Amino acid sequence: MTSGHCLFSVFMLSLAFRLRRFLCTAPKPAPSPQVFYPQFIHSCFLPQALFTAVDLRLPDLLQDSMSVADLAKAAGTVVPYTEQLMKYLAVQGVFERVAPGVYRHNSVSEMLRNEHLNGPRSAGIQLVRMLAMKGAEGWASAIRGEVGIPFQKAFNNLTLWEYLAQPANEATKKVFDLSMVSLTKNKLGPILADYKWAQHANANVVDVGGGLGYLMAGLLQKHPTFQGVILDLPETSTNAQEFWTQSHPDLIPRVRFESGSFFDFIPAGGDLYVLKYILHDWKDEDCIRILTQVASAVRKTQLSDPTKHPSILIIDQVYDFPPRMNSIADYDMIMFSLFAAKERSLQEFEKLFEATGLRLMERTDTSSDLSVLRCQVIS
Repeated sequence: MTSGHCLFSVFMLSLAFRLRRFLCTAPKPAPSPQVFYPQFIHSCFLPQALFTAVDLRLPDLLQDSMSVADLAKAAGTVVPYTEQLMKYLAVQGVFERVAPGVYRHNSVSEMLRNEHLNGPRSAGIQLVRMLAMKGAEGWASAIRGEVGIPFQKAFNNLTLWEYLAQPANEATKKVFDLSMVSLTKNKLGPILADYKWAQHANANVVDVGGGLGYLMAGLLQKHPTFQGVILDLPETSTNAQEFWTQSHPDLIPRVRFESGSFFDFIPAGGDLYVLKYILHDWKDEDCIRILTQVASAVRKTQLSDPTKHPSILIIDQVYDFPPRMNSIADYDMIMFSLFAAKERSLQEFEKLFEATGLRLMERTDTSSDLSVLRCQVIS
């Protein structure tokens, strides 16, 4: 129930469809079958090659301009096969081939080093492998109605959270957490820059399912008159307080930490209620429960202070067709895999708002694939 749900964030699932898809803004015209099917077949090789290189620690072992013979010796691998892998990756833009049998890092392969595991690319690659691609094996079963969530078909009927909670999967959970942090950091700039936060001067901001509070920290740093409340589950709330004590001690006087589930409790008194990467994790009926709690908190706020007119910000992908960015379509399938949830069109969001007494006031598309939907409670 944290903002970490989001996204699973494995926005790096786009690797499976090639990294360049992130640059696309609309679906391409259908290619001929003679073009499409070879591309489809070949598309699986790049992610598998990356997985293999990371498994063999090649990004960490590669030093300067290094011969394949020396690299294979350091990795304990077979020279000709190592050369095949490195040459393929160099063709794809991962590593640079400086001479026959000699390779060095480029900006892409550098991000595969262990020292960069807190970056979105490396953490995302691992998540694609461990969760998204395997979770997708359950798509057909879910579409037939045999299981509720595709992920559970592939993981012995466990939910994502049950799977990550198992001691044997501690390493996977660490990578998942790193990816969620990286995802938030990656999208933070556009959120802060592209939405008109200044219209909410002196706001008390309630971040619903706010996780560790990266968004809140960015808001408080950029807007000195803002105050904040971060709501999340008890364990996450404890971790958030530790994070702020270490990273933002100067901002702590302006923030309050609340523990609880957004299905049961959302604190009143806010001027601005923010739900970032929340609704796309949940089916419609669950979203209605969440938004009902938000609307209730807003109404309580207005009862105690009739001069207040709080706004609710939904920060999520909006799945127009064609989408603004093709990554939105990828996220839609990620949400299906993990939660049997989805990215919603504007009309689908408006149905949720109508069901919970909210009205859409404004849509702001950021330079990322996220949009900000500003709502208010209907009087």
